[in-house]
Amino acid sequence: MCLAMMLAGDHVLRIVAKLLTEHTREDDLPARVGGDEFVVLCAPGTQLQDATILASRLLHAIKHPVSYGKKRCIFGASFGIAIGDPSITAPSELLSNADAALYQAKADGRGKIVNFSNDMRKAAKQERALADRFMQALGDGEFVPYFQTQHDARTWKLSGVEVLARWEHPIDGVLSPIKFLGIAKQLGLEAELDTVIFEAAERAVAVLKTAGIILPSVAFNVSASRIIDPLFLQHLKLIPHEKRKGYVFEILESISYEDASQHLVMAIDTLKDMGFKVDVDDFGSGHASINSVLSIEPDSLKIDRRIISPLGKSERAGQMVSSIIELARSMNARVIAEGVDSEEKAIILREKGCDELQGYFFSQPMSAAALAQNMTTYNNRGAATAAQQ
Repeated sequence: MCLAMMLAGDHVLRIVAKLLTEHTREDDLPARVGGDEFVVLCAPGTQLQDATILASRLLHAIKHPVSYGKKRCIFGASFGIAIGDPSITAPSELLSNADAALYQAKADGRGKIVNFSNDMRKAAKQERALADRFMQALGDGEFVPYFQTQHDARTWKLSGVEVLARWEHPIDGVLSPIKFLGIAKQLGLEAELDTVIFEAAERAVAVLKTAGIILPSVAFNVSASRIIDPLFLQHLKLIPHEKRKGYVFEILESISYEDASQHLVMAIDTLKDMGFKVDVDDFGSGHASINSVLSIEPDSLKIDRRIISPLGKSERAGQMVSSIIELARSMNARVIAEGVDSEEKAIILREKGCDELQGYFFSQPMSAAALAQNMTTYNNRGAATAAQQ
């Protein structure tokens, strides 16, 4: 099966190469730069409008199904366009600009054509600066754990916290994961980032415990590369059994468990056998299939915030929440809703049968020191109001 897919992929690549040759001019230079990415270096004097027209023609041609054996192959493409003066713009910079535009085209939903802009130039420059500092930041302790509280849906009392990564950048201030997770992935440092945050969070939780603050549960996001790291599992074995039931690992990535490697499946099973809880994060986002979820028997399903956001205004959102809760009950799993930003949503979710709630209505992500300082407030958040309803 894998060989057949590889052969089909090669066939598609040859088709794309043929289309590039047919639709470009004699002085244009089309080239494959690796994987499924191609570049067209347009002839001198090409204007932005000309390049956009070329990309539109190619996109239209690529969308046509092609035959491979007895199968019809349907595929698409995204295009990033960058223009520069050869006497001013270095080839490497021009290629980097086109790549930034391509990244934006994919983020916009694929099948798009995006022209590089000054805003992209600023963003690309900032991203390069962050990437250059990333390794040093890991060693200097700039990546730190923040904590967002989770609450019982019925009493609204504290039921646990989720650990979230933050970068305390010396110049740019506190950066959220959206600014650096992509960089970590590009650099192949996801597992290292997970390690730093996990170990720092462990130390912070220990300090809180010394101060008499006991957290009912602590949830960690974890990447696939981290789960299958033997050193990660070895470290977890050092955690006393009585503490393990309070640790939860949320599967961070959109993993298709049917297609996942045996190592990943075995690692998830090992986590559960060791006494740790495993939750499926962002459930309902369309990435994880029902069979995928059933295969790992999670302790909880965490409803994607994009479903919670329109709750109270969208009948469909309410139906989706009810369906997820019903599915969870059939698996003896709990349900956590994230992105709860209002009392109205908290009440709706409680009435529908949600078990735990998390979001800005209860707290924003905060440092361990801030959590300790406001622990009484977060432990009693809304409890009196909930009791009256």
